[in-house]
Amino acid sequence: MVTDDFASQVKLASGVNALLGLILIASPWLCGDAWRYHGITFNNIVTGAVVAICGAVRMYWPHRAVGLSVANIACGLWTLVALAAFGYDVNKWHLWLDIIVSVALMVFGMWSVSAKLNEQRNP
Repeated sequence: MVTDDFASQVKLASGVNALLGLILIASPWLCGDAWRYHGITFNNIVTGAVVAICGAVRMYWPHRAVGLSVANIACGLWTLVALAAFGYDVNKWHLWLDIIVSVALMVFGMWSVSAKLNEQRNP
């Protein structure tokens, strides 16, 4: 038996992740440094698009594709690693925005995965 509580949790967590993906895409322009740091701008666009798509798909099909939530967790981790990989430390607002978004991506991704795990344990 599938309960709506699990689906609601997955939908909320995945919807928030989809919005976080859009914020990640827009962050270079929100912080005003899109044209100065091409590597991190390109990274945020690609990673944000992957996150937004995974979140939206998972939101519409909460009982399937748990791997998309795991992909969001990986994208959150990559966003943190990318800051160091690209040597990005100039604009502190963009740096903190990326850190906050990446941590939130991992938290909501884990919350979405945990809903599916709880659903399987409590049928």
